[in-house]
Amino acid sequence: MKFEIEQHPEFVSWVSQEVHTAMHKAMLLTATRVVARINTEIIPNIHPHQPVDRGTARAGYRVESVGGKVFIVNHVLHSLFMEEGVRAENVKPGRAMIGALAAWAKRKGLDVSKYQTQAMGSKRESLSVSAEPYTKLAWGIAKSMKKKGIFGAQNMPSGLQIVHRAMSDVKTWLSDEMKRELAKIR
Repeated sequence: MKFEIEQHPEFVSWVSQEVHTAMHKAMLLTATRVVARINTEIIPNIHPHQPVDRGTARAGYRVESVGGKVFIVNHVLHSLFMEEGVRAENVKPGRAMIGALAAWAKRKGLDVSKYQTQAMGSKRESLSVSAEPYTKLAWGIAKSMKKKGIFGAQNMPSGLQIVHRAMSDVKTWLSDEMKRELAKIR
């Protein structure tokens, strides 16, 4: 194949566009593999307890492409607290937090028998079943969070660092995806 000097700028723009497209696709595929790893390996293997209630944070991981850049994002607010953790001095229990913790305890079916009180003035001897025991339990959990922080136990660094754990093989994956994409344009 013969190239003349006049054709050089066109050739460079063609090659750079093809390579740029291949690189962008390789980055998208690599980011998709990271998200898959988060959902299938990282979160299910967090010990001692998986941070999964309804799965909203896990389902929130997405790959987004903006202006030629690829991002792994999670727009679910509490995923940030899971990822980075919360220092004890920054935990501020309030009505919304207590309500969320009480709803969580109720969904999990936690034993609140020691928080239940006998119905006063009632002829029945049964215990009252209301949201109050779950609220009491929620206050206990909130006090513990205020003392220890959230996702900041001694056996782990600050937060669960889910994305950091998932990124361990990114260089290898990106290299593999880039080779695969470049082979397609040859």
